[in-house]
Amino acid sequence: PVRVSWPPLECSCERGGMTNHYAWLPERDSLAFASPITEASATDIVSVGELWVTTAYDDLRRAGPDRATQVRWILSRYVNPWFEPQTSTIGEVTYFMVHAWLMRLAGRPLVDTDPCGSDRGGVMNPVGLSQSVIADALWTLRGVLGFARATGIVPPGFDPTEGLVAPAPDPAHA
Repeated sequence: PVRVSWPPLECSCERGGMTNHYAWLPERDSLAFASPITEASATDIVSVGELWVTTAYDDLRRAGPDRATQVRWILSRYVNPWFEPQTSTIGEVTYFMVHAWLMRLAGRPLVDTDPCGSDRGGVMNPVGLSQSVIADALWTLRGVLGFARATGIVPPGFDPTEGLVAPAPDPAHA
């Protein structure tokens, strides 16, 4: 990110020698892109998700702290427990994984146990979440995947959520 020094340095404008405290000077700032992703950075879904929340909600203050807390909770409660054991990098997330995850959140699992053979301490038991909660979880996953595309972790066009919508919950579990 571009860092601006404070307090602003004075410079004189070409028109009339006025002082402009907020003029951009190339020697003060760098236009070089400083990627938050380094070669040593982890590209697993947990690390990328945390980096996205930190960037979007802490650094850029996209929303209030309550929303940042809610997004972190969604990641830790619904997204990470499902995708982390199945993938080593975020680029390994597939359409079918996302589809099975959405069905599990809706209380309509495609199989009786999750792909790892356990219920992970009840975290991903079929619970029949409301459609709006499922939509928020899907929105969160899309945010993480979009951040991964924007930072070059995954190739442009990578979107295993394309065409998926939040399913209605199973009435038996709702």
